[in-house]
Amino acid sequence: STARYFRVAYAAPVLVSPIGGITVSGLKPLLDWDLVLGATSYTIQVSMNNTFTTLRVNATILAPNTSYIPTVNLPAGTVWYWRVRANGPNGPSAWSAFGTFVTP
Repeated sequence: STARYFRVAYAAPVLVSPIGGITVSGLKPLLDWDLVLGATSYTIQVSMNNTFTTLRVNATILAPNTSYIPTVNLPAGTVWYWRVRANGPNGPSAWSAFGTFVTP
């Protein structure tokens, strides 16, 4: 018979911190999420809306890193939405549920 193969989709990352609309301590907050087995990189997006149509951050970092600090200050006194997806040989995962935080 003909050999067949399939790929298993990556699980969406789970956000660790900041979530729940907390006010972070600075304008370059540490964004942290759980490791996804098999991921070779992660894409992080930060936006002022939960549809992510206008991005303030759109970055890719190499695994096994599971945290990111923006390279520029985010504007103060703003509600931010962020999400992450895992990337690897099996393609990208679905986006995580979004998290929210507020800059001081």
